[in-house]
Amino acid sequence: MLKSRVVPLSLVLAAGVLAPAAPAAADGISVGTGGSCSKKAGFQFTVTVTNHGPLHWRFKVDSNRARQKWRVRVVDNGHVAFQGTRRTKGKRGVLVVRRKSANRSGTDQVTARAWQIRKGKKVQVCSGQVLVGA
Repeated sequence: MLKSRVVPLSLVLAAGVLAPAAPAAADGISVGTGGSCSKKAGFQFTVTVTNHGPLHWRFKVDSNRARQKWRVRVVDNGHVAFQGTRRTKGKRGVLVVRRKSANRSGTDQVTARAWQIRKGKKVQVCSGQVLVGA
């Protein structure tokens, strides 16, 4: 299931200037979504908007199993910001992808999706979307 959150850019910029910023977003504000994947895994997707700078985003999948293979794709306004294959790590079975993408004029729609792959087939899907608009 695709989850979305919309925040007007003017509100994001005003909140970054008028209110104390969260520790994770020292010079901006973070907008995020998260939840369950199609099976047992969970995900968190956060986009941090900085004043006059790029969007910083972080996509985390927590499957509680190490060494699972996942395909990850993040798309920002139709442009592929990241595409690759990652494996979960550690006892918690976590994978994290962090990148930056351009803060384009108007509404930025950033979508993150990860597919767990086993024996060449999709096992489960995690998907989230954040909208940051003017």
